[in-house]
Amino acid sequence: MLVRFRSSQSDKEMRQEVVDDESQPGSLRAWLDSHIVAIVLLASWILPATRVYWDQFDTWVFRRLNGTLSSGGQWLKICAIMNHRMFDLVPAVLLFGLVWHWIHRVPQPARVRRFATAVILALAVLLTRTATTAVVHGPTLTYHRASPSLVIEESISVEGAVDGVAAKGSSPYSFPGDHGFVLISVVMFFVFHQAYGHAVLAAVYAVVFAMPRLIAGGHWFTDIAIGSLVMSLICTSWLYATPLNGLLQMVVVPVVIFVDRGGRMLFRSVMTILRRTHDGAQRVAERVSERVVEETPEAKESGGRVPMMHVRTSSAGAVEQQQAPRVKAPRPNIARITESELGRPLS
Repeated sequence: MLVRFRSSQSDKEMRQEVVDDESQPGSLRAWLDSHIVAIVLLASWILPATRVYWDQFDTWVFRRLNGTLSSGGQWLKICAIMNHRMFDLVPAVLLFGLVWHWIHRVPQPARVRRFATAVILALAVLLTRTATTAVVHGPTLTYHRASPSLVIEESISVEGAVDGVAAKGSSPYSFPGDHGFVLISVVMFFVFHQAYGHAVLAAVYAVVFAMPRLIAGGHWFTDIAIGSLVMSLICTSWLYATPLNGLLQMVVVPVVIFVDRGGRMLFRSVMTILRRTHDGAQRVAERVSERVVEETPEAKESGGRVPMMHVRTSSAGAVEQQQAPRVKAPRPNIARITESELGRPLS
């Protein structure tokens, strides 16, 4: 769990301590620089005078990358697997682990604020992606850009390269790149918080996991280098270079604390139920073992007593029985019995 609560600290004091724990990660200068870069990139891609160079570069990059699939073999199958939707779980898990490591690099209660910051990023990315898709692909702009695998006829497709793997190597709406937007947003998240080591590792993840889409022709280079990057710059700069982050923290932090405390209570309740269930099962096992031992022939001969059985219960609750060594009664010597003891003449 995230927070180790102290009984002497109220929820109000905890929330105030968490919110005041760190200063704002960004500044107005960072917000301005991000928007200048975003405007310049987007303008160079929209204006006809420079758009022609971007289109030429897009075509060159795609032919170079997609041409590596011409030999077929294992490389084609690997690219097909990496373009399957289930493969998206791999970068998701790696990025989650990277953010989780960043959260736990600070002592309590700063972890609560960092966790709330990550939650705000996830919600902002989701809302930005939904809004951008509705504006760009909806009735507002109705901009449809087909992926290079649908435009260039001699492209090599990864679809159907592996039996049973539904690889996605084309899209009629390739701009902007959704996967690239998420990956670059995590990179900018660490940059704004000055976690440069995590930012470098996240950038490596972004390049590695965006490459399969470029190789297969699911995206043009500018779908990611301009579309995804512009979205990420605008989204993260508004979150971490303005007072908006502090305002959202005042709402999210109490929710995180409440969920954390409720999760702890639920965890303790579940563990108590499991412990009581285990103890009850152990007692039932002991009683059953005793009944089984009482019904053995040795127990019946001894009048219900069990002098020759030792019952032991292990720590796991399993009942173990150990057979004690039997003591045999001495058998009578027939040769030493006299007639008087027998009561009749010996024949």
